[in-house]
This record gives sequence, C-alpha cells and structure tokens, in this order.
Amino acid sequence: MELLLKKNADVNIGKQPLIMTCENGCTKMSKTLIEHHASVNSCTDDGVSPLFMACQNCHFEDVCLLLKSGADPNQCHQNGASPLVVASQNGNLQIVKKLLKHGCSINKCTDDGASPLYLASQNGHFEVVCQLIEAKAYLNKQDSDGKTAIFKASQNGHLKIVTKLVKSKADINLCMKNNGDTPVEIAKKNNHSDIEIFLKKNERMSVRKQFV
Repeated sequence: MELLLKKNADVNIGKQPLIMTCENGCTKMSKTLIEHHASVNSCTDDGVSPLFMACQNCHFEDVCLLLKSGADPNQCHQNGASPLVVASQNGNLQIVKKLLKHGCSINKCTDDGASPLYLASQNGHFEVVCQLIEAKAYLNKQDSDGKTAIFKASQNGHLKIVTKLVKSKADINLCMKNNGDTPVEIAKKNNHSDIEIFLKKNERMSVRKQFV
C-alpha cells in the first residue's frame, strides 16, 4: 500500500480502500490512508461508510480513529441504519458509548422503524439497553408493524431486558397493527411464561394505580 501511495494511487477510487481497511480492522492502514486524504465520509453505492463498516465489524480502534478524523456519526446506510443502529444490534457496548459521546442520534431508526434500543432489546444485549436508556432513548418507538423494544424482548425471551424496560416506564400495552398482540400475548405465544407472568403482574399494578 505504501508503495502505491508513493506512486500517487487514488485513495478514493472504486470501493474506497478506507472502507476495506475498516472492514478488516487494519487501523494502521486506515490511519495512513486518512493521512493521504482518504475521505472518511465517502460511501459505497448502498450507503456503507467507513464508520458504518467499522461499527458493523466491531473494530473499536478504527471507530475512534474515524470519529477523531471527522467521520459523521449519523451517516446512514441506504436502509436508514446508522452506525449506532448496527453497533447496538451487535451488542458492542464500547462502540455504543463512543458514538454517544460523539453526538450520534440515539433515536434514529431504520426505514422500517427499528431503533438502536429496539435492536439491542431484540438481540438480548442488556448492557447496551441500559446504556441507551440512560442516554434517554425513546422507550416506546414502534416499528412499521407496531412492535416496540419491550415487544421484541418479550418475543425473544429476554426477561432481564423486559424488567429493565418496565422499570424505566416502557408502555406494556402498545399493540401490533395487524393483529393487536401486546407484549404479554407475544410472550405467551412463544412460551415465555416467566415474562408473561411478570407482564400480567405489572398490568394489574398499572390498573390499580389508575384507581388510587
């Protein structure tokens, strides 16, 4: 690579070399490319930026380098997924914290309405869920079908996350648009009896509070 750079190779041509080094976690090579004016915000045709690629592949050092070099933390894939979305989906707490410190939009969703909190809850990443809630993520954002973070956690059997969301005042009564299922009903359908019992208990407590 250094030989090619000495011969004035174009660092921003084709599938940008910086995207490829970030894909593979070659931080030293990424740094050299940036020093030779590789664009930190150039994307592939489908909207993959160097930062998105580094987050997708959990390369923390590349993420730090890119953000320090002016990468846009809110630059999105063509499907609307931001770097924070993909980091949350993967459960990479270290990268999530770094992105939050650099002003990424915590509630920015994919085109079908999946937020960082939604995807972290769906995949059982408890520490990331806690971090996002602490950073004031919107708890009740619904996707295009009406599902929320607590719905996905209930569907996939993540009791610890369901408990955290309930304690943080997530709405346990929001329904799916097509069939009206609530989190407790989807927990029952997927045989997560512990979540079903927990949610029913909190439904009753909610009703009692309304009449106090």
